[in-house]
Amino acid sequence: MQETVGTVGDTAGRVTELARAEAAARGLAVLEVDVQLGRPTVVTVTVDVDVPDHGRLDAGSPPREAVDIDVIADLSRALDSSLAQSGLVGDDATLEVSSPGVERPLMTAHDLVRNLGRDVELPVAGEALRGRLIAVEGGHAVIAMDGTEHQIALDQVGTARLVMPW
Repeated sequence: MQETVGTVGDTAGRVTELARAEAAARGLAVLEVDVQLGRPTVVTVTVDVDVPDHGRLDAGSPPREAVDIDVIADLSRALDSSLAQSGLVGDDATLEVSSPGVERPLMTAHDLVRNLGRDVELPVAGEALRGRLIAVEGGHAVIAMDGTEHQIALDQVGTARLVMPW
């Protein structure tokens, strides 16, 4: 099949539009799309649960569930079909759809909201603050440390990370 679009950027943009439409129908947000043109073309789509850019964990509530593997499989099938119908990539293209994983950096308010109720490390002014993330609201991350809530301005936080129990 001949490439129907002139550049990788054009193809990636159109693939992103298709991916966003299919993901939104399943309550997911597209975090990243990578298109490597070649023989075969490889399309990688990273998704996670769609959340607002603010929120607070209710007292006693568990952390938000991660994106369900069955939902990712359903999205993969639907997106594969949409890509085939669109002619954006060849029939031999490889599609990889996944979630970002637990070791990814948390760089946006959405990333933090997805991880409410989990232990995080927030780098602030050369110091690493560790605590349970309980809210993202009013331009602040709120973490519980030693039974006390601490508000940290999001624009003061470097790249946050989950603190894993192992």
